[in-house]
Amino acid sequence: MGHTVKLFLVGGGITLLLLLTYILLAPVVAISGGLTISVNQRVDLSPPVDSGLVQTVEPDSEPTPFRVAVAPVVSPERTLEPYLHFADYLGGHLGIPALMRQRRTYAEVNELLRHELCDLAFVCTYAFVRGEQDFGLVPLVIPRINGAVSYQAYIIVPAGSSATSLLDLRGLRFAYVDLMSNTGWLYPVAWLQEQGLDRQTFFGETRFTGSHDLSVEAVFQGRVDGASVHSIVYDRMAGEDEAVARGTRVIQKSPRYGMPPLVVPACMDAETRARLLVILTGMHEDRKGRGILAELGFDRFEVVDPSVYDSVRATVAEVETGLAP
Repeated sequence: MGHTVKLFLVGGGITLLLLLTYILLAPVVAISGGLTISVNQRVDLSPPVDSGLVQTVEPDSEPTPFRVAVAPVVSPERTLEPYLHFADYLGGHLGIPALMRQRRTYAEVNELLRHELCDLAFVCTYAFVRGEQDFGLVPLVIPRINGAVSYQAYIIVPAGSSATSLLDLRGLRFAYVDLMSNTGWLYPVAWLQEQGLDRQTFFGETRFTGSHDLSVEAVFQGRVDGASVHSIVYDRMAGEDEAVARGTRVIQKSPRYGMPPLVVPACMDAETRARLLVILTGMHEDRKGRGILAELGFDRFEVVDPSVYDSVRATVAEVETGLAP
């Protein structure tokens, strides 16, 4: 039997239906490869308190789990299983149980890190910069994806749109992803600010979808007239679904940014940080690790150079200065 991964479902992006399905099926639900999700515990379904964190009752005899959090770059329904496998892999190499937490917003994941309720997290670039500035968040590794360690924001529109740049979307419906998303919020806001335009009045209507794939779907389905999305998410969706490729198009691209990092809290001791670095940068060297990386869409993890985020740090400073009263 594989290592046990406990999934915190309430207050995150997983639907209540999924929670009830897991609870009703069995005390322990088996996933492929021997991975299990332990649900034989009391889960607090009461309204969230303070930062909305979910509490469970853990037996005193159990070792402290290694806690992995995932920001919703892609909607949780599309990404649950690969990240469970990733957490299981880490737990196996560390010799302790692993626990995965998904949250509805990037800010909620940052709060887990701020309050030391998470040991490792997948975060957006902008969320990392904010966490670095606010409470010393540390970048550990960066994923190489399709041979690259950088990505872009794409401004996308329906295929039939006459728009050729973000300027042409004035007065129309526009989708952001999350207030802490670099490509899904910071880039278009900064670009409009550079043009001397007010983001609050430029579009006729704005909404937040919560993830990049949902923003792509909103454009494809005609619910909005444009959106700013992560290039890798869009390219993957367009490559896998011809209807998305034919039904949308890219009209504007941002400069390239350093890929979103995996981060650890500043309080993590040097020994644990060093162990994680060895495990993560060696995943591509063993068969199971390569399989999990493939599920995640990654080639490998590499040591991160913090300077790759300097352009985002500068943009954050400019935008937040411009938003100040």
